[in-house]
Amino acid sequence: PDAAPEEPPPTSGLSISIDEEDEDALDEDTWEPRKRSRRREPGAKPEKPPPTPTLDRIAVPWHRLATEGQLDPAYEQDALVTLLRARLAAKDAEAVVLVGPSGVGKSAVLHALAEALQASTATPAEKARPFFFVDGSRLIAGEGMWGDWQQQVLKSFREANESRAILSLGHAIDLLDAGKSAHSDQNVAQLLLPLLVTREVSVVAEATPEAWAQVERRNASFARLFSVVRVEEPTPEALARILTRVAQDTPSTTPLEVLPEALEECRFLCRRFLPYGAQVGNAVAFLRRLIATCAHAAQPRVIRLDAVRQFASESGIPEALLRDDMPLEPAQVRAFLTTRVLGQQAAVERVSSVVSVLKAGLADTRRPLGVLLFVGPTGVGKTELSKALAELLFGSRERMVRLDMGEYAGPDALLRLLGDGATPGYLSAAVRRQPFCVVLLDEIEKAHPAVHDALLGVLGEGRLTDASGRFTDFRNAVLVLTSNLGADTWRARVGFDSLGGAPDVAALRTHYLAEVQRFFRPELFNRLDDTVVFSPLSEELLRKLVVREVDAIRKRAGLSRHDASLVVSESALDWLSARGFDPRYGARPLKRALERELVVPVAAWLAAHPKTGPVVLHAEAGDGGLALRAEAVGGAAEGAGSYTPLTLPTT
Repeated sequence: PDAAPEEPPPTSGLSISIDEEDEDALDEDTWEPRKRSRRREPGAKPEKPPPTPTLDRIAVPWHRLATEGQLDPAYEQDALVTLLRARLAAKDAEAVVLVGPSGVGKSAVLHALAEALQASTATPAEKARPFFFVDGSRLIAGEGMWGDWQQQVLKSFREANESRAILSLGHAIDLLDAGKSAHSDQNVAQLLLPLLVTREVSVVAEATPEAWAQVERRNASFARLFSVVRVEEPTPEALARILTRVAQDTPSTTPLEVLPEALEECRFLCRRFLPYGAQVGNAVAFLRRLIATCAHAAQPRVIRLDAVRQFASESGIPEALLRDDMPLEPAQVRAFLTTRVLGQQAAVERVSSVVSVLKAGLADTRRPLGVLLFVGPTGVGKTELSKALAELLFGSRERMVRLDMGEYAGPDALLRLLGDGATPGYLSAAVRRQPFCVVLLDEIEKAHPAVHDALLGVLGEGRLTDASGRFTDFRNAVLVLTSNLGADTWRARVGFDSLGGAPDVAALRTHYLAEVQRFFRPELFNRLDDTVVFSPLSEELLRKLVVREVDAIRKRAGLSRHDASLVVSESALDWLSARGFDPRYGARPLKRALERELVVPVAAWLAAHPKTGPVVLHAEAGDGGLALRAEAVGGAAEGAGSYTPLTLPTT
């Protein structure tokens, strides 16, 4: 069962061998101390603490590391450290759990507490208390036999009880699973629970808000024994002071001055673009990486531009989109996209306007960077424009996450997309892994209605939450939804069998918008930033596509390795254009036609002829299709540029 029982479980069938001196410490049948250890009143003269051999072996002695100055500092947390000192010094101190977002500084607070207990201002009683870090994995480490890890856990708690040690148990959620196996659900939390009831051990733990909610849900009796102390994000003023201290305290190989403008840029970039974890943790970690980079380059100082370049390198976002002093003309954006997507000028114009909004910093930071619906016939460039947008915004076409929504039409679609808590969903996992991306939801009209409902939260608030309460942030992604709605009815209006000329752009847009609004609920349609309509292919456009694809084939490595070049005649280009178009699928068959009719014959010839010298392969259209003719380039002694015909093998 997932949830632990309210009371410690019976231990029938469990045999634990405890040393003779341990027999009065813990009862094997009830898991409770048989005899409470002798307590000292607060302020009494401390005695020498008993030995802790088990904890010395498996735990990290924070009290020793504190005296050696090896623990991470905590900034702006003096009040919280004072509160914890008072809580843990009390008689029968209640267990404490620090709850705050990942990276807010929970571990640093406990490090600061360990240092405070060993500082010159600490009382003798505080200095005498050991402080160990021993999480669930350490408590059961090295004990594989049944009963061994339980004995190690009990010994650790007994030693902490007798020495009045403070135990930092790491992430509270891990205690519910540490020790579980295929044969038993027994875990560390069950052994610890009775000792928390009697307050025989002093423990502190950590948890994110989401993880603590899981602890409360899975084992409420265990969670109730902890006093929750919230660790909040620092104020903007406090964060500025923290970054200043970090810049001063971070060691570097050379003297390095971090200018205030660089610190301010660190704060801005992390606040704007890093969605997961606490801002303070993200900013501190980024600043330390920035200092390391600049120190390695032997720079005398760190300026704002250094922070921008470091962030651009880590995120993939081009500098031009991050720097206010670097212009990005709309014409540049249009030219970039037009070279990659031919013949869709209206679509390129609308996507360019979205990029301009992002560059100006006028996009709503509470939503995705952009939410676009690409609508039009199949095979006209919707996916290609999405890849080009990923390349423009994030530096690589691989920054596009594509999902075929036809595969998410069943009742389990939402579970597969988002996950169930234990198993991550495809969409949520992909965006968490790479938050700076273009998310392409292809043929969105085919998805299950529950998927459309879930998208409302993404389009409106930029986040999705799975069954376990874990959220995925989409505010650094561009969402592109594609649809073929209206393509069939438009084709019926203008004719089915032939390539058309340039369509009436206004009529085309009116037609597709009407089809989209008829299908999608107003709540979803109104959350779109723009609906981008793609035109059907024209003869001129298809010919340009063929030329571009042939040029790409001519640059393939196999031709250069064989000292071969490829020349495709005008008649062959016309023939390939005719074979590469389908009125229903647009230019999608084009690449298949090129591979089948051009690449395969060229490859067959190259494979059949060992490398003997430079050769030119001519592809020409004939009555039966494409014909391939090879000509050898004469050697230098015969005169550069002369050609000798070669006979192709008979098929």
